[in-house]
Amino acid sequence: MERKSHEKEFEIRIRKLLDDNLDKKRFSIMKNKDVTDIIILDNVNASIFFIEVKHYVVTNGRVEIGGKGGSGFQPEILGAKYPFFEKNLRWVLGAENDDKIHFVDNDTIRKYLAGEGLAEKYNNLQLSFFKEDEGNNEAEFIEKIKLWLR
Repeated sequence: MERKSHEKEFEIRIRKLLDDNLDKKRFSIMKNKDVTDIIILDNVNASIFFIEVKHYVVTNGRVEIGGKGGSGFQPEILGAKYPFFEKNLRWVLGAENDDKIHFVDNDTIRKYLAGEGLAEKYNNLQLSFFKEDEGNNEAEFIEKIKLWLR
């Protein structure tokens, strides 16, 4: 349960950053989620953007992608490479005891999948990701989000 509470707190932090920094006349951030953790609606351009939030907790030892047996939306999206999600989905990752926010695309997540890549098992992210990706402070993260939402 510890991982989920840390991930929820991280998601709340990201939602607040988005809510505080995006143009409310243009963007709506949906409260409910199903396919991904955060759904952003561009009300001006009738577009939709998705953010998947992951948070690494040392005691858990891994960052899970999808569910048991390779189930869930995340492995399907990564495996199928749907053009819509390649363009309109990003991943936001954080780690315990680190304030950096990592903002990456599907290709980056695929690059760091543990083992042989996606399989019918639990899929995890290689922890080397957090050493190799610089991450961003909050201001840099918001700038990258705004560029992506253009």
